[in-house]
Amino acid sequence: ISLAFLVSVLTALSHEFYLLLVSRAFTGILVGSNCAITYVYWAEVSPSKKMKNLGVFMAGLSFSAGAGYTSLLAYWTLPTLGWRVFFVLCSSPIFIGPLICFTFYLDETDVYLRLQQKQANNMKERCGPTQSAETTVSYLTSVPDEDNT
Repeated sequence: ISLAFLVSVLTALSHEFYLLLVSRAFTGILVGSNCAITYVYWAEVSPSKKMKNLGVFMAGLSFSAGAGYTSLLAYWTLPTLGWRVFFVLCSSPIFIGPLICFTFYLDETDVYLRLQQKQANNMKERCGPTQSAETTVSYLTSVPDEDNT
């Protein structure tokens, strides 16, 4: 379950104005960061420039369709069911999105993997030829014996 979904449900269950305000702010931050990550992911995994442009366009179109969905949902639910049901229904796409991502298991991008390899190589160079990065990390994280103090 995504954190944005839980915060959206907290919004629906809030009984004070300040809790509603804070939970809505966190929901906006979490959903907004997901939107930004979507564009970057599409740009990195697309095999060609044409597919990259199409993917970014479709992501933008889906966010606009989500705004339209929210407006229609508000029109249908707010007068009869109230704002709490509206917030729960609006959080359903936030719940479904991570399920789809984990079902198809989105791999790390090549750019991310190259960056990780570069950082590992830099660590090996700093450790010197006789030590490996693993020994340095285990030495730095080891706890000294209490008897030697």
